[in-house]
Amino acid sequence: MTNSTPEPAIGSIISLLALENEKFVIGKILEGGMGTVYKLVPVRPAGIPPLALKTYQDSADRAQFIREAELWISLGTHPHVAHAIAYTEWHSKPAVIADWYNKSLAETDLKEWPSSNILRFALQLIDGLDY
Repeated sequence: MTNSTPEPAIGSIISLLALENEKFVIGKILEGGMGTVYKLVPVRPAGIPPLALKTYQDSADRAQFIREAELWISLGTHPHVAHAIAYTEWHSKPAVIADWYNKSLAETDLKEWPSSNILRFALQLIDGLDY
């Protein structure tokens, strides 16, 4: 976002050129260390699930974000790696369109997990990192 462009808010309708100007409603906004993630709910949900739009924050390293995006997209699909769909520019900032996942690890109380689930999760994490 440039200073002249207002920050998108929950409920805002946006379109994405990388997805043939498909329209989405911003359903959730998550702030992170390198960027902001917007949950995008399709206006016409004709088979399109909610997506995530991860954008770069001005305080982050733009070149590092672009390298991360290119690497992420090059991974393709793997059951233990979040799926990135496309790299794009949004409001003159680099961004990645990805699948939306309803729950993050930060929202998970690992103390409630049995040890078998923690072991299975650790093995899946290692598998994804190894990929």
